[in-house]
Amino acid sequence: MFGYSVDISSYCTHSHHSEEEYGDWSSSYDNTFLKVAKTDIHPDVVSVLDIGSGENCFVVWAEWGSGDSFGHADSSNVEALAIFTNEGVAQEFVRILDEGSEYTHEFSTSDGQHHRVHKGWVGHFETLDGIHIESCVMNKE
Repeated sequence: MFGYSVDISSYCTHSHHSEEEYGDWSSSYDNTFLKVAKTDIHPDVVSVLDIGSGENCFVVWAEWGSGDSFGHADSSNVEALAIFTNEGVAQEFVRILDEGSEYTHEFSTSDGQHHRVHKGWVGHFETLDGIHIESCVMNKE
């Protein structure tokens, strides 16, 4: 198995908190994929694929909002979900992921990878803002 570090920048673009003790609140975030690199320490994604520096790859990542009874934070959460060497298989991953409504989704893709995804966006106050496929080049470790 090979580990990959996925760097996604998150920037708060809006924040509001009412002065009341149980007042309303809201916030919004902009998230930007920056890079992916192979790592042996605390990987964001683990795969059977050995992708070398300079090789093309496709990273799938999700962004979602969460909140409570008083407010919501748009796109406040991001998570790298998988990595592929073929864009068609990355699209297959997204299609299969969209099919299930359960929190934990286990499945395999046609490239032989087995995936176990915990969908943080499945919940009463959560909203999926997007699942993205980033075409990128593997950075040096």
